[in-house]
Amino acid sequence: MNTERPDDHESAAWLDRAIAQGEAVVALARGERERGLDLLRAAAEAEQSLPPPFGPPVLAKPGFELLADEYLAAGRKAEAAQAYRRALDAAPGRRRSVEGLALATR
Repeated sequence: MNTERPDDHESAAWLDRAIAQGEAVVALARGERERGLDLLRAAAEAEQSLPPPFGPPVLAKPGFELLADEYLAAGRKAEAAQAYRRALDAAPGRRRSVEGLALATR
């Protein structure tokens, strides 16, 4: 008997993305900046292929916004601006991405 619900695969994909972001944050906290950025980039790219989550919005930061924040913290403004633009493509008008883009393009 198959007990899977139709949304189980989508839920698993979103959990995989959250785990990947968590691994990236751990790498960044350990001072492994390039590894952390690589993991964030991969998680953000994977997020683009996921269907919109069903139900109330998730409180997690969008992948490209998180990547952009880390690029900005590393002083890599051009890469940060590009990532903020990708974040805004997915969530037009998102205040934190708009503000981040403004900082990155100063």
